[in-house]
Amino acid sequence: MATDKPTTQIPDDYIPTWDEIGHLLERGQVADVVYDTETVDTNRNFNAVLDLGAATADLAGRVVDTLEVDARVPDHRTIAPQAALVNKRGPKDWDNGVSQHILAGKFADALRNAPRKVYDKLTDEEEITPITRGKARKEETVRKMYFRDENGDVKHARLHEKGKYVSIPVTTGKADYEDEDGQKWRKMRSAIQVTHFYGIRADDPWMWGAFDMAGMPDIFLTHTKKNDARRSGAYRNDVHKLAQMVRLYGPQGEQGMKTLESKWGGESFRLQDLMAANTNHAVPERGIEVGARMPDGSEYNEKKGHKRALLDALATLGFKTFLRRIAPDVVKHAEVMADFDSAKDFVHGADGFEDNPVLGIGRVMRGRATGHMGMLVNIDEEQGDFKNALFIRLDVDLPNYRYGGKRVMEMSEKELTTMMKEQKFSADALFQTEHLRKNPNVVRAEMAFEAGQNQGYDPEVLEENRHYMLENPVFLERVMTAWDKAQPRFKRAHDLPNALPEEEIFTGVGDLPYYTVKDRHGEPQLLPRALHQRAEDARNHGRNVDRMLKHAIEPDALEWDPDREDGLADFKAKMKKAKEGLERYGWHDAKILRQFEVAANVKTAEQAVNQIWKMRKSLMGKFHDYSMSYEVQDARGNQVPFEKLIEMHPQELHMRLDAGNLEVKFEQLRSAPTTRKIARMFWDEGKIDDLGPAWKEYMQSEIAHYQQGMPNLDPEDQRLMTIPRALKEIDKILKNERRGTDRRADPEFDEVGQFDEFAAGTDDAEQMLVELRDWLQERAKKFPFSDEAKVQMGWDPKTNFPIEYIEHEVDAKDTIVIDVPDRHLEEPLSDPEVADRFLLMYGPKGVDLAKELAAGKHLVLRGAETGKMYLAAGADVSNAPPKGDFPEVYRKAESQYHDSGYVLPRNNGSMLAVAVEQLAPLANTRDIDAKMQSVKVGKAEDFEAMVSPTLGYTSKPQTGLIMRKYEFVPAVGPARFQETDGDGVENGWEVEGEIKSVREITLRQLREAVKSRKFTDQHAQKYGYAGTADMMSRVSKMFDDELIRERRTTGPGATSDETIILIDLKKPVSRDTMAYNSHTVISDASITRDFLGDSRTDFDLKKQLKPSSLKSLSEPANTQPSPTPGGKRNPKVG
Repeated sequence: MATDKPTTQIPDDYIPTWDEIGHLLERGQVADVVYDTETVDTNRNFNAVLDLGAATADLAGRVVDTLEVDARVPDHRTIAPQAALVNKRGPKDWDNGVSQHILAGKFADALRNAPRKVYDKLTDEEEITPITRGKARKEETVRKMYFRDENGDVKHARLHEKGKYVSIPVTTGKADYEDEDGQKWRKMRSAIQVTHFYGIRADDPWMWGAFDMAGMPDIFLTHTKKNDARRSGAYRNDVHKLAQMVRLYGPQGEQGMKTLESKWGGESFRLQDLMAANTNHAVPERGIEVGARMPDGSEYNEKKGHKRALLDALATLGFKTFLRRIAPDVVKHAEVMADFDSAKDFVHGADGFEDNPVLGIGRVMRGRATGHMGMLVNIDEEQGDFKNALFIRLDVDLPNYRYGGKRVMEMSEKELTTMMKEQKFSADALFQTEHLRKNPNVVRAEMAFEAGQNQGYDPEVLEENRHYMLENPVFLERVMTAWDKAQPRFKRAHDLPNALPEEEIFTGVGDLPYYTVKDRHGEPQLLPRALHQRAEDARNHGRNVDRMLKHAIEPDALEWDPDREDGLADFKAKMKKAKEGLERYGWHDAKILRQFEVAANVKTAEQAVNQIWKMRKSLMGKFHDYSMSYEVQDARGNQVPFEKLIEMHPQELHMRLDAGNLEVKFEQLRSAPTTRKIARMFWDEGKIDDLGPAWKEYMQSEIAHYQQGMPNLDPEDQRLMTIPRALKEIDKILKNERRGTDRRADPEFDEVGQFDEFAAGTDDAEQMLVELRDWLQERAKKFPFSDEAKVQMGWDPKTNFPIEYIEHEVDAKDTIVIDVPDRHLEEPLSDPEVADRFLLMYGPKGVDLAKELAAGKHLVLRGAETGKMYLAAGADVSNAPPKGDFPEVYRKAESQYHDSGYVLPRNNGSMLAVAVEQLAPLANTRDIDAKMQSVKVGKAEDFEAMVSPTLGYTSKPQTGLIMRKYEFVPAVGPARFQETDGDGVENGWEVEGEIKSVREITLRQLREAVKSRKFTDQHAQKYGYAGTADMMSRVSKMFDDELIRERRTTGPGATSDETIILIDLKKPVSRDTMAYNSHTVISDASITRDFLGDSRTDFDLKKQLKPSSLKSLSEPANTQPSPTPGGKRNPKVG
């Protein structure tokens, strides 16, 4: 048997040492799966794999199995021109190969069966009789995996049950069984290592997406540590990051890893360049060993790079073997850190060091590897479950470190956040973030010192800085808060219009966060623990049921390998276990359970595959697909606000939850992702007709949507690669333009155009791009994005705006509209003995409101003065409580009626209490011309005064506005006037009017006009002010902001030179034009919408509005006191 450490190809009889593989065996690892992909794009969410190559190796690095899969471009994807040039493929490749879900299934199968492949290569067997608790168990046959111990003696580990389990000899600690001779063994579920090159940022997320679209129960197969009966645990290792660590902490010079210069400057860490730089021949007289080689001992051919994924996977394995040879300690440390728990313990100092020890921290910025000495500040395990760790450098003069002229220790939270953002891409940043699940570039201080990466600082000085930090916990807490704010905020799929299934992959992943809500004092409070636990239980239940169901729809090996040994038995066992799991979770769909039972008893592989497709069809629409959002409902299905729940006594909350009077209801992902994924499987395999014509039409619309993109976005702004975008990219590449807005590539400044970047070394690049253009244009003809298709995909073909999901679609003919005083409508009453939210009113004459609502009518409440309409969702009508029993309720109602200009009538026994679950602004009550100019009304009281003198405390409707001049200046003619909140953001309400004139005037000129009495109190009142003095005071404050202050310090102007705009209306606006039309907050209620054809909204207010029983105040509203400067704002309704 070979004992010398191999330098190129690893011989079959080489036995690795315990020092080389012991840390892997101790966590059950028996195989290394090295893989690479070639894809249609680099987009994380919207990608497809064209070519997948994987090599399974044993712990010595010998290849025991390979996998190579070619796949076609699915109709839902468009290949990026850059990817086409890199992959060097053509139409024949794009149209041929397996479907994406079969590719995903084959790779998942390779990961799961990697231990079996290693087992099959082993030849030496032994018969053992395990003894546990002093009792001999059943005799079994195991295979031996050899290693050499620290003395050089040959020992072995054991592989059980065809590689499913591994056991290692132990002398101390936990043992699972022992032999007759007393030798103890620890037995574990076999685990694997998944290795790639730059896969953390590329291949892994792409494969997660492929696994998800294939309907697999677990999409994180490449790095899921947990082992179960069907899956090996996985630890990932990125050789790209490993190469950076070796560059920093490994041997230097001729004995170390070498790099080439990047075309963009700095060192290149591309696989092709690293292999080329290190493919040297041995020079024994200078002590130089042979360089990096392919696993079979051959030299790497860089011309074939990216041509075949398997070639690059094998090159990655060969380069990793080379790094292990020249820097074994660095590679071993990186492999240990591939385990998140080990990494977390290491940075915290839990392996024998003091807390937060001095560490070496490396990073590569702009092609240069830089090492620093630092320590952990803390780990953020809450934000998005990212497992980020924040480190601070210790190789600086921390007590006197300054940024922006200020000592860092004296910086505020905001200043620290700013510094972190500005230093983010600096190699010398004071703070550095490392993701502990992504092979963190952190090493022991000793390793950093040996490599000379201590920046000239002695260990004593570093320890002083470390203690200085630990003695300032308040500062470290401030740092963590600032760091949290400096982290990038990813846009949730829930926030995207018409989110697609691919954008909701990670929406429901991770632990359920604790939600906060403001209490009655405006202070944030965590939701009660009992409620959070109930929500977590409900979510986990739904996810567990979905997981069992996905076992039936995921790709199965019988679909591509019907003759596989144990394939049919494995399928039947999987179906049986899934059925048992569903019954255990209380899922009782008898028809589906019967199908699982049938599948568990099939006789042939053909029958099994037929059952798979039958179950895929049957399970459409059966999945929970929960998001992270939930609400609590009472026994009648009404939503209970979180604000009410935090006020509840814990015991009462427990009792109501246990009794079922309160129930947690989770939101389902709006894209119905799993059902749509199943439909795509049918489409991709040519089986869509099995689902019927409706699904076929839907798939055609969906493909057109994916190919053409979101109709409201330009090609370059699309969230995915579309055909129009790809065609534009082809033109830019042919012109050798750069990416981005500044496209011209100037050779004088070493700027590289896209043709030079992607087509270098490709003789037929232009021909490839022409072929791609023809292929894309033909593809687009098959699936036109018609108006009908747009509506199916959630887009209004008239405006190209998204048709947002609206919870309450109201039939215009089945509504009753009742006028209610605005202030009463804005803030409904609340009393625990009546309802959480209710209003007091008399019903319209001759209308039995309770009877009408029971018959299915919808109740709409309209502000009597403003005309704002709200759907009273979940309305419930009862007799109003006696005034004598609820004096505070009536006192508040009287005040609200009075402030709205009305009198609360006496309760003669027929007054109603109308309880509502929600008051939702009602959209689509009239057509809105989106092309009409819109004017933001900066003050809420101005907007109200335009439609109601009563609410505006004016004698006449306001027919003018004074605004600051920005870039937009209104024009004479029709206009939409939009109400805004305190921050100047539209809240959705708007009215229509006509502008008669627009005048621009400086503040100085206005002041002079007032002084000369050319501008009087009467003029000021027209614009909503009490008089000229009030006007001048409030207009001047329009310019008291940071923008103006900055302008004064950089230029000669003064406030008096600032320009304002005087807008005069032709006549008062009508409250009948009031409408809700928000693009920032989706309405929960709308009149039923028609998006095809030219029919208008069938909502005639005169027909729906019932006679009002409201009585105005006997005293005119305009005698009320004038509002104070700044005015009264409308609180949020509902």
